[in-house]
Amino acid sequence: MKNELSVAKFKKLSFLIAIILIGTFGINAQIAFKPPSIPMWDTWIYEEYGVYHLFYLSEGNLGRAMSTDMLHWEALPSIKLDAKKGDWDESGARMTGCTVKQGDTYYITYGSDTNTGILISKDLKSWNRYEKNPIVTAQYPYDSNTNHFRDLVSFYDSENKIWDGYMFGIHKETGRPSIAHLTSKNYKKWKYKEPLFISDDYTRINKGFVFLEVPDYFQIGNKHYIVFSSVRSRKEFTSGRKDASGTWYIVADKKEGPYNVPDEPLLLGYGNGRTDTYVGHTISYNGQRLLYHHTWGEWDKVCLGTPKLVHQNSNGTLELRFWEDMEKLKSKLLFKKQKIDCKVSQEESRKWETLKDINVKDLVISCKVNIENTSKAGINWHVKGKKAQGICFYPNDNKITIGETQHITSLKSNTIKNIIFDDFTKEDLINGEFDLRILSRGHMVELYINNKWIFSTSMLGTPEEGGVGYWSDAGEMKIRDLKIFEIEPLK
Repeated sequence: MKNELSVAKFKKLSFLIAIILIGTFGINAQIAFKPPSIPMWDTWIYEEYGVYHLFYLSEGNLGRAMSTDMLHWEALPSIKLDAKKGDWDESGARMTGCTVKQGDTYYITYGSDTNTGILISKDLKSWNRYEKNPIVTAQYPYDSNTNHFRDLVSFYDSENKIWDGYMFGIHKETGRPSIAHLTSKNYKKWKYKEPLFISDDYTRINKGFVFLEVPDYFQIGNKHYIVFSSVRSRKEFTSGRKDASGTWYIVADKKEGPYNVPDEPLLLGYGNGRTDTYVGHTISYNGQRLLYHHTWGEWDKVCLGTPKLVHQNSNGTLELRFWEDMEKLKSKLLFKKQKIDCKVSQEESRKWETLKDINVKDLVISCKVNIENTSKAGINWHVKGKKAQGICFYPNDNKITIGETQHITSLKSNTIKNIIFDDFTKEDLINGEFDLRILSRGHMVELYINNKWIFSTSMLGTPEEGGVGYWSDAGEMKIRDLKIFEIEPLK
């Protein structure tokens, strides 16, 4: 009974503290988060008492925001480093860090070139530079003659009473990218351990990586995972994309490893050499593991991306799925229809239809689709005249593309021109009837099939608002249970 009362008191105290923090920092109902200071670079989140504290790199300083639900954010004043010429961090906070708490003290790690230091706080508001910075520099077994010893993230091992730190470093003996491992008892002095993972030499066809940037560690069940970011990994096995960049993962049966590269290691990313979504981290939220990230593109368009649910398959592999809390973004039902059959005869060659009385910018489209009886079909949104944003299905090739769609009618022709931004290929993905969800918000579009994440794509340069339509080549595309909702805009 005493233990039950203690737990109840703790929960009540935690709730009261969260309310006080919210009142202190002024959280309001702002959907998503577009930073007040540009640019917004790599992000990380620290949670305490149900309040989520967002930190991000911004012009050498650290931007800040807060949330209680990972959807509604309020910007806070930036943390100014006030570094002076000649200081070890005179170039500012350039490398990603993390925020932790030990005892009654908070620490922020941040990197400047290949050195890492800390800021110290007692209240998460006022931060001071540690007088003995930097606390971490490139040392053996890592190469000190490169610019790759950075991005320290740390986790407390309560059983062994020690901090485990993970970084991107170049292994001295092999010269290969590695996940560096460090340990500390007081967060100020660190011991350098052998890498937890050393990449193969990078080639276009093997499982090697160019970078192992911004690592992050988490555990689900009896499996241990490290995620990291890398560009230009041109491999057939990268989850249906070539020339892929983004957030990848490796997996082990023990925290200490050995870690292995799964068959489909790209967790969140992009093909065709683009980097629309790059650095992803994860956090526990109400018993779920969420992946969060920032978007790329023009600096004034960069924002915090929508969270994705990290799902563990029965064999220990991971995939991203639609996070049901995103349904809270819906504000108005624009269109609903139970059945649409887009039938096209051989004589017609192709049919393009636009739904009436819809003109919207931020929306979510959900429906069931069957395209077995056509070689090519698509769904469009932001239809403006003959141009639109759109997806195109190629069932014979097990392929989907996303980009700008143009309906061209000239010289007795009726053609669809696709300017492809990204494409995805996976066997059996679009066989038979499948669930489709398209979420267009701001400059980003996300697409899910059977609740599995497929695209997070910047659509800059395409129509920004308009109608919704569909089209098919000769044959038939069936659409069932179509719903179109307007959603809260990106503020």
